[in-house]
Amino acid sequence: MYAALLWYLFQVVAAYAAADAAGGLFHLATDRGWNFARIVRNFLNHHERPWTMTFDLQPMLIGIPFAMLGWWLDSTFLLYLGIFTALSQVPHYYTHHEPPALLKPLIAWLQRWRIFLPPEKHDAHHNGVYDT
Repeated sequence: MYAALLWYLFQVVAAYAAADAAGGLFHLATDRGWNFARIVRNFLNHHERPWTMTFDLQPMLIGIPFAMLGWWLDSTFLLYLGIFTALSQVPHYYTHHEPPALLKPLIAWLQRWRIFLPPEKHDAHHNGVYDT
């Protein structure tokens, strides 16, 4: 029983790490102009005016098929990879915006434990170099 639970938790954590790494690589590539022109323009606008950050539907459109495939194949890893990819804009959004009162304690806890990136750590990324 414990082995099955540990395997399940390992897959969830691995899916989170994979989604986070893929998002970071996407961000890094786009910061360097290695993406579609429209996406690069959106990133540049965001870097010049971070407070204008809004949710982008692209991660959700990429994540949903992975989640559906994970559900159909009964794959914990793929299911959670899809969920974490689809929701990948949430941690970034809350580095730039105040969470609603109901979510504020949860977001603060996630940022304190570095599950979500804290705003003070993310601010270094907006220094004009975009290399962190």
